Amino acid sequence: MMAVSPPFSRRPLVAALACLATTPFNTWAQTSPEKVSQLQNIVVTASGFEQVIADAPATITVITEKELQGKAYRNVTDALQDIPGVSIEGGASGKFENTNINIRGLNESYVLFLVDGQPLGASSEAYYNGFGGGAQVNFLPPMSAIERIEVIRGPMSSLYGSSAMGGVINIITKKVASTWSGEVSADTTLQERSESGNAFQGRYYLSGPLIENRLGLSLAGSHFQRHEDKILNGYGKQRINNNEAKLDWILNDAHSLSFKGGVTTTDNLRT
Repeated sequence: MMAVSPPFSRRPLVAALACLATTPFNTWAQTSPEKVSQLQNIVVTASGFEQVIADAPATITVITEKELQGKAYRNVTDALQDIPGVSIEGGASGKFENTNINIRGLNESYVLFLVDGQPLGASSEAYYNGFGGGAQVNFLPPMSAIERIEVIRGPMSSLYGSSAMGGVINIITKKVASTWSGEVSADTTLQERSESGNAFQGRYYLSGPLIENRLGLSLAGSHFQRHEDKILNGYGKQRINNNEAKLDWILNDAHSLSFKGGVTTTDNLRT
């Protein structure tokens, strides 16, 4: 028996059946349908400020929170596979778990990745926080903390520089809630063949004020586990834990500061 634990290695998952269950800790503040519709039509990536998506000077697609929760996406890479013009190449030495994300034929050296408008890395040669291929996925927020993902297909060099010639992917996280609330969700993938390993994923999100209208805290995380295949050269057993904490400090009506910290662990085992 041999155990191997590369810190930043994941395997793609073949989904056969997914079941999703969500249980709220508390009731979210009520929002009118008109306001929800307006919020879903607002984007920031195309011009650097909030605007209606119809007025955006670019071809942009938004993956909403509802879409993220309604499907058994394991991570951002899974969610991006449904975007027209975006292709995912498995087995490549890319930024996200050994995959290369291309937009309209240009590889990720020309695709800018942002988290709340902050660059995750300019190219495959300039990795976030000094880590190499496949590491950046571990610095992404947990799926439960993501409000939406904005994807621009086409050149945005005039706004973001040469690293955005292919497009921009901006991951926008949830704002800290004004009242304490949260959610827990779980999904499972059952393989059609008994020789293939089943998978389970659980997520949590908790958010609320520490000091009203001044200081807020959010906690988010996910746990993913896949059983080992019972076939030659199949996928090994895998366990991934991702947890993040964010502290929002509101200075005034126009300014605020955010402090983030997170830990991701990945374990792989093949017998």
